[in-house]
Amino acid sequence: RVKRITNQIAKHLKISGPFNIQFLSKDNDVKVIECNLRASRSFPFVSKTYNVNFVDLATRIMVGKIVRPKLIDLADIDHVCIK
Repeated sequence: RVKRITNQIAKHLKISGPFNIQFLSKDNDVKVIECNLRASRSFPFVSKTYNVNFVDLATRIMVGKIVRPKLIDLADIDHVCIK
């Protein structure tokens, strides 16, 4: 359910890059309490979650190196990571 909500929010807000989202959950009732595009502190955490070094990829892009796009689908992981 959290994955579905996250996908819907990203789609409706037209977010194409990293973002932070915070949920509050009790008795299977899920609420979003924050969603923002400042994700710099979350990059290492997200890198571990997906087993992709996003900091390295972002750095390579910033210095003009060619980087292959890494397609990631939330449905591909079978776990939720909580920070």
